[in-house]
Amino acid sequence: MLHNYAKLLIHTGVNLRKGEYLILEAPTDAAELVRECTKVAFERGAKDVIVFYTDALNDKIRLQYAEKEEIEEVKDWQAESRNYYLQKGACSLLIKSSYPYLFEDVPGDKSSAYQSFTNTLRNNIRASIRKDGTKWCIASYPNPLWAKTLYPDCDTQEAVDKMFNLMCEICQIQKDKEPSVSWMEHI
Repeated sequence: MLHNYAKLLIHTGVNLRKGEYLILEAPTDAAELVRECTKVAFERGAKDVIVFYTDALNDKIRLQYAEKEEIEEVKDWQAESRNYYLQKGACSLLIKSSYPYLFEDVPGDKSSAYQSFTNTLRNNIRASIRKDGTKWCIASYPNPLWAKTLYPDCDTQEAVDKMFNLMCEICQIQKDKEPSVSWMEHI
């Protein structure tokens, strides 16, 4: 099912073509999906796959200790690393994962600074989508905290598995059927 999800994201979500770059942004909890998407992208003929990971638990520690101004600032290298590939026609795949209640004890000004950082960092991709027609897709992937919030009576792995299976059902992913075909039939 993970392979089929990756195929749906690469083949249909960003519609990656031979010779294109793929910018793939994802939380560390989605590493297994990132690796599968990378494999599918290369099988599809990607020129390269550039992965940017985030780590919500590490981000929380940073928000607790770093100065607000440091949290908010997007460094030149961070923007330039994405812009380089956008200028070469890269596709953008953003994998999101929600972390309920994780940041609730972080001061509001630091949470706002982090949100500002995230928005500013992604603004170049958004601008490229509007201006240059950059192909893009945003997808979800479960993490233990999110899954346990939805399925509190399950053990952690069972909760993650249930949530992933639900996501596959919503995305029309079936075990023995080409995911793009199932998706187009649904549409």
